[in-house]
Amino acid sequence: MFGLFGIGNFGNEATLTAVLERIGDRGRVLVVAEGAERVARERGLAAVQLVPPSTGSTRSVAGAVRVAANRLSALPRAWHVLRDVDVVVVAGGGAWERLGAGPFGTAFEIWSLALAARARRRTFVLLDVGVQEQDARLTRFFVRQVARWSAYRSVRDELSRRSLLAMGAGRPDDPVVADLVLGSSRTSDVADRRAGSGRPVVVGVMSYFAEDDDPDRRAEVHERYVDRSVRLVDLLTAAGHPVVLVGGDECDLPTAHEIASSSAAQVSSAGDVAELTSLMSRASVVVGARYHTLVVGALAGAPVIALAYGTKHGELLRALGSGDLSFDIETFEPSVVAAAVDQVVVEREHRRLDADRAITAAAARLDREWVTVARLWETDDRSPATSLVEEGR
Repeated sequence: MFGLFGIGNFGNEATLTAVLERIGDRGRVLVVAEGAERVARERGLAAVQLVPPSTGSTRSVAGAVRVAANRLSALPRAWHVLRDVDVVVVAGGGAWERLGAGPFGTAFEIWSLALAARARRRTFVLLDVGVQEQDARLTRFFVRQVARWSAYRSVRDELSRRSLLAMGAGRPDDPVVADLVLGSSRTSDVADRRAGSGRPVVVGVMSYFAEDDDPDRRAEVHERYVDRSVRLVDLLTAAGHPVVLVGGDECDLPTAHEIASSSAAQVSSAGDVAELTSLMSRASVVVGARYHTLVVGALAGAPVIALAYGTKHGELLRALGSGDLSFDIETFEPSVVAAAVDQVVVEREHRRLDADRAITAAAARLDREWVTVARLWETDDRSPATSLVEEGR
């Protein structure tokens, strides 16, 4: 299973959990991830890293050569990793989105795995992936090849299907299912915690610096985002809403503390999805920047408002029946978002019921899909993953 796991992103970890719940004891799992050591340590799973960390810089010829050699090592590594694997799964996530690492980041790693799977005649699956149309020709080439080599391909929303089609990488009848986390067993676990009083507004912040290589531009965007967030917190607290700040990734916490230092907000110590779910189940509203902050908020029974850095946020909120509650992260007006919070508090029960219906439908689609996908695991009982970890590779 390939994914951006083990790097401190709560949404990616929730995705891994959701798939592992479904696989259960029906198969042995080898996780291919950047944070392989952490996955192995915290999950007890066999895990490997496809490409070692690069120490080179592309600013010099020698550095560029070292970086290129580092990335190209993914090809023989993928061949080795897949030697005894039956099925390769790219599970959810947003590796093909604009905030990715360019053509030779995760797009190249996925292509390397797909190429090795094709050469070794292994089954390759794209499972409910998130996609955004890419401008770089090489990235589009990688995406097209991977999509065409897939034995099964599904996307999490209509936006992803349209993006694949625009890159010549999909078909009009590709299954549009749902984000994998929406099928998590946690959906039912939080149902009894939806009553109560003294609800805070949970604001999910992000270490946001925009999609720009110019350090001055990135710093300016971040400063404006923090300033707008501080003003939003001030408006919410003035209206009587206690505010709790959370991150959707460990790297978000410095930004959360930066906002809290200039406002009356508190920063939650929630360090994983379970703790976030518990907190959000007691919230009146969740205002989130990261995509899976919104997913977890909806699963916890809270109405959600997006401060969106991509079109996928609006797609999710439309599916939840709240398409009018998505605001751009770089241009949102704090007073408008604060007014939306007040409105949603009044409409909370109606919004919650709409979201519940949407989540129930999404979980049912994921259940039906798994009947098809699970057949790919009904192979022999080989377990090569252990040998790879024991070899320390």
